[in-house]
Amino acid sequence: MEENLVQSNKQKPPPQESKLVSLPEEQQIRAITRLWQRMTQLWGHRHLSAWGQCADANGNLTDTAELWLQGLGRFTLSEVGNGVNKMVEKGQEWPPTLPEFMAMCKPKRLAPYHKMAKALPAPEVDSAIAVAELRKIRALLNKEKAA
Repeated sequence: MEENLVQSNKQKPPPQESKLVSLPEEQQIRAITRLWQRMTQLWGHRHLSAWGQCADANGNLTDTAELWLQGLGRFTLSEVGNGVNKMVEKGQEWPPTLPEFMAMCKPKRLAPYHKMAKALPAPEVDSAIAVAELRKIRALLNKEKAA
């Protein structure tokens, strides 16, 4: 019993954000509709000319919007939001294609060689040796000045 209390008092890690595909259908439709609105706000007729409307007259997603939803299904809402931010930052003249936008949604990962290496330990210094070596250096420098 005491064990259960200890376990329940432990902090639980924050829940991991769900992928778009695992959200309820209503949320998926809201997400793709919002993305369509943002892209239309950014590019106006260029976006609509390239990709058409998000929904048909009956309120159903168009084939293109369905395809975008399918392609973006592996991303979380935050990642899609990051893609929108990158899209705005790029300032492209034309709206991106689905593969281009998917690339913008991917979290940026550093290659292993870009990660910080562990620092080397400070060298051990024997002060007596250091003082003796400094005397040798000074003696050499004084000889050169005299010459």
